[in-house]
Amino acid sequence: MSWHIDCIQNEKNIFRSPSKTIGAIVRGYKIGVTKYFRENTDIFNVWQRNYYEHIIRDTDDLSRILVILWTIQRIGTMMNII
Repeated sequence: MSWHIDCIQNEKNIFRSPSKTIGAIVRGYKIGVTKYFRENTDIFNVWQRNYYEHIIRDTDDLSRILVILWTIQRIGTMMNII
C-alpha cells in the first residue's frame, strides 16, 4: 500500500505565500512536510516520483475521484495486494 498525504484548503485557512499561487502553496507545503519527516523520522524520501497534484474544484470532481479510489481499493482487496 502506498502512503499519501492529503491537504484540504478552505476559505477559513490562510496560507502565507509571497506569490499567493496554488503552486507556491503546494511547494511550501511539500518543503515543510519533507523537512519535518527528515528531522523527526527515519524517512528520507517523502514524495512519490512522477506524481502530480490535482486540485478538486467542485463536487462532481470529488465524486469522480472517490469512485476511482473506491474502485482501486476493491480491485486491490480482491487481488490481495492492499
